[in-house]
Amino acid sequence: MYLDKIMGKAKAKSYTIYKMTNGSDTYVGMTTQTLANRFNQHKRDAGAETCSITNKLCKKKLPTDLKALYRRLRDHPAKFSISKLKEVTASYSVAHKEELKLKSQHSTL
Repeated sequence: MYLDKIMGKAKAKSYTIYKMTNGSDTYVGMTTQTLANRFNQHKRDAGAETCSITNKLCKKKLPTDLKALYRRLRDHPAKFSISKLKEVTASYSVAHKEELKLKSQHSTL
C-alpha cells in the first residue's frame, strides 16, 4: 500500500494507538514512541502548529482533528492526559486501519 511505501516496507512493527482527552474533547492517534514522549511532542507541536513526526503524513497542512487538538492543547495543556487504547503489531497500513476504526469510536475532534 502507499502508506507502507512512505513508512517503509510492510514489516510488522509495534504501534500504540492512544487517546488524548481533556474530559470533553478526545483525539485518537498512533505512535511507535512511548506515550510520554508522544504527549510531550504534541505539546511542543501545538505551540508551533506543526507536525514534527513526519511531514509525509501531515503534508503541508495539519489534519483537521490534529489542528483542533493543538488549539485546545495550547490553551489548556494541563487539562489533557494520554492513555493507551490498543497495541498493534503489524504493518503500518494494518495498524492505520485499526487506528481509523478506534478514531470512529472514540474521537470527538
